[in-house]
Amino acid sequence: MTSLTEVLERQRARGVLGADQVTQLRTHSRGFATALGAVPDRALDLGSGGGVPGLVLAAERWPSTDLVLLDASQRRCTYLELAVTQLGLPRVVVRWARAEAAGRDEALRGRLDAVVARSFGPPAVVAECAAPLLAVGGALAVSEPPEGADRRWDETALARLGLEHEVSDRIDGSWFTRLRQVRPCPNIYPRRVGLPTRRPLF
Repeated sequence: MTSLTEVLERQRARGVLGADQVTQLRTHSRGFATALGAVPDRALDLGSGGGVPGLVLAAERWPSTDLVLLDASQRRCTYLELAVTQLGLPRVVVRWARAEAAGRDEALRGRLDAVVARSFGPPAVVAECAAPLLAVGGALAVSEPPEGADRRWDETALARLGLEHEVSDRIDGSWFTRLRQVRPCPNIYPRRVGLPTRRPLF
């Protein structure tokens, strides 16, 4: 079986992980688990890209979690499937789809205990794409820019999605925000593909 470090180095060489060192990526990924606290039964990595944080969480923190790695790029999904096989992660599934489409899928909508998002997009886009996927009581963990999360999340707009901002905190040198799905996300969300970005809720 291939090691996690080897897999992530290969993903970096393919240009799907960015320039950060693998040790940094692994530390940052573990921060999502700390931010969420409880280990979820079902979770999804929104815009998984090269597999961070999803692969790290599955391999190091959530071995019993049914985890979906979601990405809109077929190329990245092909590499993710290869990585999942190399790491021997039977509970991890790669899904090639836009987040807006995934939020309308009955197999995913309202069924997840946790969603994680790293570099997926602005807060409004992350919230609108994640909320439809979460069960009531589920949580969204988002990585924040180096300066923190100050005034990035609009409470009124979050309430329209059934979300509440719980906490923003610094974990191992990086900022994370946790939001809780306190009510079912209304059926009008997510809007059609591209609208969350073009016409953000906040």
